[in-house]
Amino acid sequence: MLIEELEKHLHAVSKDYHQFISTPELSHAQYFVLLFIQKTQMCKPSEIAQNFSITLGAVTGLIDRLEKNKFVSRTHSQEDRRQVLITLTPKGEIILEKIEKEKKIKSKLLKKKMCSEDLQELISLLAKLEIVLDEINKKERKKS
Repeated sequence: MLIEELEKHLHAVSKDYHQFISTPELSHAQYFVLLFIQKTQMCKPSEIAQNFSITLGAVTGLIDRLEKNKFVSRTHSQEDRRQVLITLTPKGEIILEKIEKEKKIKSKLLKKKMCSEDLQELISLLAKLEIVLDEINKKERKKS
């Protein structure tokens, strides 16, 4: 019963958080991939796939759409022409800046609705849940 209640709330929070950061120009997956590319500055599709636990085919589709919208560019490595490298374009940087500004405005509204102590407690509990789930998942991977 408790797990079902937890799942219900995690799903609802996840859905609402995606709406919280949503923008008409990007899907949620595209947004998180852009953040990853921004953080790494330059990456290979295989690194994106590994980071998000998705297939290379899924990465190719995401990058295709991001490139079509001029948010990222693909180049070939000078050392190995077979290797594709992904970087943010100036337009990609601009969309991330726009989303970050909107998140700051929305975050102020969130802080008005929830006190700092509640937010800190929530962060602590989510961090604990993350650790526990990671441990369980690692044990499961070792079994297979």
